[in-house]
Parts: sequence; structure tokens; C-alpha cells
Amino acid sequence: MELVVFSAAEKRDDEIQVIVQMFENGLQGFHLRKPLLPAEEIKKIILQIPAHFHPKIMIHSAHELIDTFQLKGLHYPEKMMSEITKTDFSAKENQTPVMRSRSFHALIDIENNTFPFEYAFLSPIYNSISKPNHHSAFSEEDLKNKIPHLKCKANQSMKLFALGGINKTHLETLHTIGFSGIGVIGSIWNQPDLQTKIKVFKELQIECKTLS
Repeated sequence: MELVVFSAAEKRDDEIQVIVQMFENGLQGFHLRKPLLPAEEIKKIILQIPAHFHPKIMIHSAHELIDTFQLKGLHYPEKMMSEITKTDFSAKENQTPVMRSRSFHALIDIENNTFPFEYAFLSPIYNSISKPNHHSAFSEEDLKNKIPHLKCKANQSMKLFALGGINKTHLETLHTIGFSGIGVIGSIWNQPDLQTKIKVFKELQIECKTLS
């Protein structure tokens, strides 16, 4: 399984240290999600991360920064979907193609999706750790029955990642259901210190690799 780590929505004092150490320990996908920050502040965060890690970063807002930095790609939160068209997915002349991902909160929306995203997140699978009032929206039985069907559809070549309340005890079940990977937020950022955050990251990373 693949492992993606999201940033905390709010500022954390040890944030840059944690991000860099996760990259140094093999993190391949990091989602920079700061919904309340303007583009200039997003830019400042990226500038604090060594440039050789930039191609592993997806940004959720300030999409114009894709022209400033060599980033992995763009994430489209659900609220942005009404603003995009198929032409937004066409690479500009002489522009390196970028990856695109999005968020889903209902299985029917995945089934009806016609945009060519490389991967997407379905949430919340379990009760959220980072958002205490964000409760699970799916039964395990429903996921077992529907995820394989969605993955087999001709127009659903995108990988589907589980997001929401995930810790290492869930990984085997999520793999069995058919998810290609996981996204984590609170299981990392709710830890009390830098060392514990990195410890939990490494444990998730090892467990994901065993399920690849």
C-alpha cells in the first residue's frame, strides 16, 4: 500500500522539521493542505523545504505555485470541483505534466466521476482523529462490496486511497477491501513531540510496505 501524509490544517511549531524528516525517511507523497493560508504563506512553507523534496509535494490551494516550484501536482478539494473543466487537465506547451488528485465523500460520486485523476481519497473511513466531530460515513461491509466494483470500472483507472481516522491497526483491513493506499493526518500530527511523530510515521511506512 502507498502512504500519503497530509499537513495539519493549522500551523505547527515543529512542522517543517517533521516534514523534512519524513522525506529523509522515505516519504513519497506529502499533501500540503492549509485552507486558511494565502498563497504567499503557502509559498513560504514550500521554500523552507529542501528543493529536492518538492517533486513529492501536492498542493491543495494556491495552484498557481505549480508554475513557480517543481511540485508533484495539484489536489482538488470537493469545493473546487465546480470550477474545473477537462481542459484544466491538459498540460500547457513545454510544461511538465503534473499529477492530480481529489477528495470524495460519497461512493456515488466516485462512480460518476469523469475526470482523469491519478488518485483520489475517500473519507472519512473511520472517525476522524484531526476533526473530532467528523464521523465515519461508511460501513466496512459496504466498502467491501463496492470498492472492488468501482476499481473495475473502465473509467476508474485512478487509485483509491482511504482517509480519516486511520492508524496502523486498520491497514490490513483496508488492503483487503481494495484500497491502493492511505492518507493520514491526525495519527501523525496529534502526537506529542517530534520523535513520536516520526516513530508513528515509520511504523505506518513499514506496515504499508508489508502490504505492497
